[in-house]
Amino acid sequence: MGLHIGIDGSCLTAKRAGIGFYLSRLLKALDSLSGNERYTIYSNKILPDLGLSDRFSSDVIPIPSTTFWAQTLLRLQLRNRPVDLFHTASIGMPLWHGGKGIITVHDLAFAHFPEHKDWATRLIWNYTVPKLIRKSTHILANSEFTKADLIRNLGIEASKITATLLAADPVFAPVENPDEIAQFRKQRNLERDYILCVGTLEPRKNIPFLLRAYANCVRKGSIDGDFVLIGKKGWLYESIFATEKELDLGDRIRFIGYVQSDEELRRYYCGSRFFVFPSLFEGFGFPPLEAMSCGIPVICSNRGSLPEVVGDGGLLLDPSDSSVWENRMTEWWNQGNLTEWREKALARARSFSWQRTAEQTLEVYRRIGKQ
Repeated sequence: MGLHIGIDGSCLTAKRAGIGFYLSRLLKALDSLSGNERYTIYSNKILPDLGLSDRFSSDVIPIPSTTFWAQTLLRLQLRNRPVDLFHTASIGMPLWHGGKGIITVHDLAFAHFPEHKDWATRLIWNYTVPKLIRKSTHILANSEFTKADLIRNLGIEASKITATLLAADPVFAPVENPDEIAQFRKQRNLERDYILCVGTLEPRKNIPFLLRAYANCVRKGSIDGDFVLIGKKGWLYESIFATEKELDLGDRIRFIGYVQSDEELRRYYCGSRFFVFPSLFEGFGFPPLEAMSCGIPVICSNRGSLPEVVGDGGLLLDPSDSSVWENRMTEWWNQGNLTEWREKALARARSFSWQRTAEQTLEVYRRIGKQ
């Protein structure tokens, strides 16, 4: 009989962003690997159909509060029906869980930007999360940057951390038929060429900075296309819409909101002239990698893990220097097809693989489970 592995699936039930994408793709990749491990996915809400094999089962206790569920009912579930190890991709590890626990740490943004959370959330993230990280049996970091951040800021021993870089979903690939993209853009009323940005609307994504840089280009006449922003509303999103109103560019700035379908999101990527991502801090950063996987040229921030992800596949810029962003966006907008940058993007994206991520994760499961 192989290991029985418990998985915190609470992040799979909301509008999925980075953490939900990570877990859903990891589970599919784990399911594709050979082995006799079996998995139980725990949640406080009904789980979506992930298309997994019968090696995966679910254990759901419906309750609104994820934090209350994780620290009380989940603890009872694991005590009454123990697993060999439990893995959470978020904060769903009971503080009093007595078994082996693995936690995936995506970033330490809560430590670097505490002002971006309300007082109650700060209490959870600044007190509970560091305790969960420190008491876990092992830690998965989704980049070498995050691993170094854990060592530097929380004093975690390097031997307790394994960096498992992530990947884009296979659905993100170039659309070869230009008529397909033309039809999509017409259906979405995006017949003017556009620059694209994807990400949760929150302060560390640095969206007001980008909107102002774009507006300066429009007013100078150096960019005559639109700016399209895709993402759900996150913490303190109001300043983004206030900036858009202040700039008064009419329908040139387009807020699409949250896009549920990866296939639809792929078409937004493939329909864009190029992709921009000025984030101040990322533990990994899915959107630039998704854009590169679609063969879309990328202009990206040089902060956090982003140089580790983008590498030589895109252009890395200081996310505080507006003139540099304006000059580069203007240059790319007027350069033509950007073939060289498209080829660089695709080559870089091919170096990431969910199979490799799953293999590294399974190796940690087996090593920790046998200790």
